[in-house]
Amino acid sequence: MIFDQNTGEMDMDTGFKATEKLVLEKVIREGLMGKCGYKPREIIIFGFGQGGMVGLQAAAELGDEELGGVVSVGGRLPASLSLKEKKSRTPVLICRASRASAVTDSAVSKLKDAFEFVEIRDWKKNGDGMPSNRDEMMPIMQFFARRLRSTKGVPAGSVELS
Repeated sequence: MIFDQNTGEMDMDTGFKATEKLVLEKVIREGLMGKCGYKPREIIIFGFGQGGMVGLQAAAELGDEELGGVVSVGGRLPASLSLKEKKSRTPVLICRASRASAVTDSAVSKLKDAFEFVEIRDWKKNGDGMPSNRDEMMPIMQFFARRLRSTKGVPAGSVELS
């Protein structure tokens, strides 16, 4: 991150082009899809803050390929991302603090312009942070459960609990 002396805030978008290319090309396309044989819908990205931003950008850049989902805690789309004509069909869950969140209402609007399926969960806390109780974790677990059920069967190596 770079400190902006004019606004007194940290620039959260610094270096995302290189990071996004590394995650999208090397990790997702070459590693998970190429070498491991996963289909895009079998890949779910979970990230906090800038990690969530990278996951959202990678999903938005995939084009017609739909990931299993992206869960971003306190992360928004990078400002540098240019929106495509067609919205991504990758489902997105955004968890944010109800006060002092990095995911502003304008950031939510941009997310809805980039993704067809966006779910927003506001946590009753000041400032974004990792889930710290059952109420904060429940929407994430429900999202994972819905997305894992929507793929063809249970992924190899997983155990289904009922």
